[in-house]
Amino acid sequence: MCLSRQEYKGEWMVNLYELLGVKLSADDYQIQQALMKAAEKRTLTLEQLGKVKEVLLDEAMRTKYNQSLFAQHPELKDQLNTELEAQQTKLAKATAYKERELQKQERVDQVKSVMASGVAAVSKAAENAQQKRLADKQYRQSDEYKAKQLKHQLNGKNMVCCNRCGHIGKPVLRGNSFITLVLLLCWLVPGFIYMAWRRGGKVCQKCKSTDVVYTASPKFQKEFNQSTSETSCPFCKETIIKGAIKCKHCGSELSPLQG
Repeated sequence: MCLSRQEYKGEWMVNLYELLGVKLSADDYQIQQALMKAAEKRTLTLEQLGKVKEVLLDEAMRTKYNQSLFAQHPELKDQLNTELEAQQTKLAKATAYKERELQKQERVDQVKSVMASGVAAVSKAAENAQQKRLADKQYRQSDEYKAKQLKHQLNGKNMVCCNRCGHIGKPVLRGNSFITLVLLLCWLVPGFIYMAWRRGGKVCQKCKSTDVVYTASPKFQKEFNQSTSETSCPFCKETIIKGAIKCKHCGSELSPLQG
């Protein structure tokens, strides 16, 4: 039996929502799902399914049906309003929850970004420190650094260079400490004379030679600077400046290693 779009008679005032088992605020999708479920379980007759589908899935007929239904059952209108308010409240809560989750995710992303930046900065700093250590290590192995260290050592006080063995270091007193002790215990005057003799000269710590020169002396510094800044030509054996690319004596072309 098809429904007319004229005024509903008393037989139409059956609560189709209750018959179908849906809320008054149910949307078309919920009504369709309920119709499919009722058809599968055969809880409604074909005539009832047709009525529900024709009325509740047609916007104009549903509006007119609701007006007539609420006129006979005012409490159902209050029920509909309550359901709509509940839906709005639920929707507002869901929206607020979604916004909170988005804000939370944004904060997490910000923290991750800051951490990633921090890790990148630490890695960069560690890489720079490693490069600096390698550069320092290479520099300490270079001839330039060794020359500077040697020059600093030579400029120190009480440093001598032995002309006999080439050893550079602090000098020691000549003679023997044991002999000094024996003389002081047995013959006091000879002991003092021997001790004065020992203090009167310094010897090389390695070979005990007296042929030593203090490295801080102008003469030694001049000779040292000349020796470190000059070399000999591999062709004519004349003295040339280190790093020269051409010998000023024989005119030979020199490689960087030869210069």
